[in-house]
Amino acid sequence: MKKLYKSIIFIAIGILFIFLLFNLIFVDIISYEYDVNIKDGTAGINVDNDKLHFGTISSIGVSKRPLRIESVPSKSKVIIKAYGDFSKYISAAENNFIIDKEQIKEIEFMMDLAGSNAENGKYNGKIVLFFIRSY
Repeated sequence: MKKLYKSIIFIAIGILFIFLLFNLIFVDIISYEYDVNIKDGTAGINVDNDKLHFGTISSIGVSKRPLRIESVPSKSKVIIKAYGDFSKYISAAENNFIIDKEQIKEIEFMMDLAGSNAENGKYNGKIVLFFIRSY
C-alpha cells in the first residue's frame, strides 16, 4: 500500500513540475493549418484567411503567404516549425526571433516546390509558432 501512495505522489509531483515548467517557459503555442493544391499547368490563389492557403501551383512552383502576429502577452522568442505534407518545402522569412509585448509583426511564408517532383493533388499540414518567454 505504501508503494501505491509513493507512486501516486511521485506522479502528481511530476505532473505539477511539467505544468510549472511549461508555464514558466512557454507563453503560447499557436498552430495554423496550411494547404496547397498542386496541378501542373495552372495557378490560382485562395485569399480566405481561415488557414494559410498557398493556392494552386505547379509541381515546380512557388507561392507566398503572409501571417500577422500581434498581441503577444510578453516579450518572447518565436520559433516556427512546419509539419505535414510538404513541410520541408515551407520556409519563413524570419525564424528564431524576438518579439516584444504588443508588437505587431508580419512574417512571410513561402512554399517552394522546385525540385520536389510533387504529384498533382491537395496537401495539408500545420505551421506551429512557439512563443518562449524571453527575460
